Amino acid sequence: MNQKVKDKRAKIMENILQLNEFFVEGDNPSKSHVLLNITEPSTPSEKTKGYFFALCDVANADKDRILKLQNIIDEIENRYYEVEDEEDKTSLEIVLHNINQQALLLARATADFNCVIGAIRQTDIIFSFYGSPQIIIFYKNKQGSYEQMDLVKQNQIEEAKEDEQMLFAQIIQGKISANDYFFAGTTKINDYFSNDRLQKIITQRPPRQSAEHIQRVLQELKNELSFGGLIIHLQERQAKNSAGGIKPPKKGSSQKSLRGLFNTEQITANILSPSLLNGLKKISHKLETAIPLPTANDGASDPVSKPSTQINALHLRARPDKTDIVKKTSINWAKIASLTGRYAYLSLKQLARGLVWLFLLLGSFFGWLAKIFGQIFNAIFNIHGQRQEILDNWSHGHKNFWQNIRQIPIVVKILILFIITSLAILTGVILYIKHQQATKQANAIFNESIQKIKEKKDSAESLLIYNNTTDVFTALAEAKKLYNELDCSEPDKKTICDQTNKDIEEIFNRVRRLYTITPKLLIDWKTLGTAVQADKITLINKKIIGFNSQNNNVFVYDQLSKTGQASTAGQSSNGLYQSAVPKEQDYALFYGSSGLTQYDPVKNTYATADISFPFDKTEIAGLTVYSRRLYSLDRTNNQIYRHDAIQTGFAKGKEWIAGSSGVDLSKAVGLTIDGDIYTATQDGHVYKFNNGQKQDYSLSGVDPALANINQIWTYYELKYLYILDSVNKRLVIIDKADGSLKKQLTATEFNQPQSMVVDEPNNTAYILDSNKVYELDLAL
Repeated sequence: MNQKVKDKRAKIMENILQLNEFFVEGDNPSKSHVLLNITEPSTPSEKTKGYFFALCDVANADKDRILKLQNIIDEIENRYYEVEDEEDKTSLEIVLHNINQQALLLARATADFNCVIGAIRQTDIIFSFYGSPQIIIFYKNKQGSYEQMDLVKQNQIEEAKEDEQMLFAQIIQGKISANDYFFAGTTKINDYFSNDRLQKIITQRPPRQSAEHIQRVLQELKNELSFGGLIIHLQERQAKNSAGGIKPPKKGSSQKSLRGLFNTEQITANILSPSLLNGLKKISHKLETAIPLPTANDGASDPVSKPSTQINALHLRARPDKTDIVKKTSINWAKIASLTGRYAYLSLKQLARGLVWLFLLLGSFFGWLAKIFGQIFNAIFNIHGQRQEILDNWSHGHKNFWQNIRQIPIVVKILILFIITSLAILTGVILYIKHQQATKQANAIFNESIQKIKEKKDSAESLLIYNNTTDVFTALAEAKKLYNELDCSEPDKKTICDQTNKDIEEIFNRVRRLYTITPKLLIDWKTLGTAVQADKITLINKKIIGFNSQNNNVFVYDQLSKTGQASTAGQSSNGLYQSAVPKEQDYALFYGSSGLTQYDPVKNTYATADISFPFDKTEIAGLTVYSRRLYSLDRTNNQIYRHDAIQTGFAKGKEWIAGSSGVDLSKAVGLTIDGDIYTATQDGHVYKFNNGQKQDYSLSGVDPALANINQIWTYYELKYLYILDSVNKRLVIIDKADGSLKKQLTATEFNQPQSMVVDEPNNTAYILDSNKVYELDLAL
């Protein structure tokens, strides 16, 4: 063997062949099914043929056809290891040539079938494919950066004649070079991972982590599709230089090794086949010839030339070793029975002896306890006048004990003290070690939980790219659950917990479209007096008016003069519940227990206005004016009334909801109109009516879900519906067209928002919170 061959084998010995799989099973096997086989050879002759692999994806096929395809793959595997290589053909080429016609008929009968079948022989790889699986090689160029080559596109063949068509029409083979990555995957992976993203994932991480990352992302999709794939990599491993030495790689050596990939190298001549970039060596339609792989005589059987192999695959299965089967059948059952009986006898004997000692020990202990308790009982109750005798015995025993202690030599005392101290120290050390072990275990659990949370966050961010909000919320909810189970009592852990929670909430807010803004404080009505209490606000002609349900006091903030004042709304002292302002803003209405009060902004006066209802007992929970008509919502009678305008106010209301709507308005908090009427309830429901009929309408994308609504508002020609939620301290903005979430606004200044007024044309909202009026910018 010449020096060149020795150097080549020494280099192979320094490398580690890494084979990693990923697999995700879909919810509907008949729609999408993946067949993934990796076979480990067992006998020496099989080991020269290396690892067999097959990766196929089948779509829209019944169980019978899937089973038949699996049987064909199993048959190819068995024949591959049984058939010997010929001088100009590998066993895989021979097997595929013989099975092509039979398999092609079945593949044609299957609606959608893509497959790659091959083998890894030490550093050589040989494979063939059918359909359009993903087969990509990632290699380094002269500049040291990675490029990619799609081996399926590079090796597409022209359509053959009907009588010449084969399932596996060509063989591609060559060598796996160090630092290059061979990727094979099912067709649908390309819908979720572009080739550039695969390159970034695979070339920047260890192969096992790359496979786990791809599998984790595909699992989070939770759809009907199945996925599978392989990542093959020859990892360079540092080794001590031999006597002859191994030359360090030259600049551009990675690209040169790539050009050696899939081109069979004749070791004795050291001549490369034509460049990989100009087309791979392959077999024609008829599988006439293939580039020969090195045979066993070329060093395949030399154990020194075999690289070590790392395999991470759940679908790895070993070939049965016939010699092991023969050995396993020749079992000496008589010897086994004899040994079993002997050990059973010895075990029972030792168990009986242990039980006897246990009973004796317990008997002595309980006897001593009975004696002590008996003496105590006799001493307490002076049974038979034994109290003094017992006390004297105890005193005598106590004196004898200390007398004996004094008579002990000083050396013995020191020894006893040393033993006691040693035992105390030993006990302390044991307790310390156990504490350290418990701390270490707790830290390991903590770190593992943090890692799981990070994986959930990464998964949520990946799903967020595809706007898959449902699965994002699921992943974040799981991360939040893991976070809530963390022990964050220690200061260093608390820092990590706080940052982790912050990261989770940031992603939550992104998917929730929740924005924290800084509102502008317009006025604190508490400055007008200690008795000021505003529950709701309304807006008319640049004046924000606050009122409450306890009395007729009103509080005004003039946006033009930026001043505030307090006054009264007429003579009523029973409180104001609801308000309404028409589009023309020529008056404002306030409804309370004393009836309807109308405010004239020009004269700045309040006057009583007429209004009546079809029922004597009502509870009006909302007012709004639309097209000069007044609409009111009655909780008690589950009805909406329409009042026509008259000279002295508004006429008796007419029932607007037709028949039985099936809607419970007993918890309604208001209504608003844009041609259709919207109403909301305290427990988070929003209803839409048209011409008195309830419409199918629902909100989507709101998280946390609405559970406590304070107010709802919109108007004609406005795009959005505005909802105030005091519990979650937010203003929710909904696209009226489809009920989807536009965004949510909150502020750290909010304590418990009570009421709102929205000026959508000017992108402004006014929020009442604890007698303070804030101005919010909606143009975010």
